[in-house]
Amino acid sequence: MMDVFCGVFTGAAMGGEVANPFKDLERPQNAGHVFIAIRADLFMPLAEFIERMNTVSARAKALPLAEGFDRILSPGEPEALRAAENRERGVPLTPDVLHSLQETAKRLGVPFPLIG
Repeated sequence: MMDVFCGVFTGAAMGGEVANPFKDLERPQNAGHVFIAIRADLFMPLAEFIERMNTVSARAKALPLAEGFDRILSPGEPEALRAAENRERGVPLTPDVLHSLQETAKRLGVPFPLIG
């Protein structure tokens, strides 16, 4: 089905025609993307949908873990965990961003309180 949505509908590559984004950098990836919004409450009461989604999630998380992993995450969970960590500890800055902020503060003559 994804081939139909992301390949046929978008005019992008289909099936094995999509270049590997990690290994085949000599040619365009030609990957298509489709975003679809569906109102679940048009199919069933929202509370029932949420209950069913929680059941699907619980079943997936109860599956055996792949080697080297300590838990199964649902879509959006890695981002939510990172956001919570950033709220608690602050947003980490790469050295180049930190340097750019320091240079901008120096140029504008404002104190820069972060330690680099």
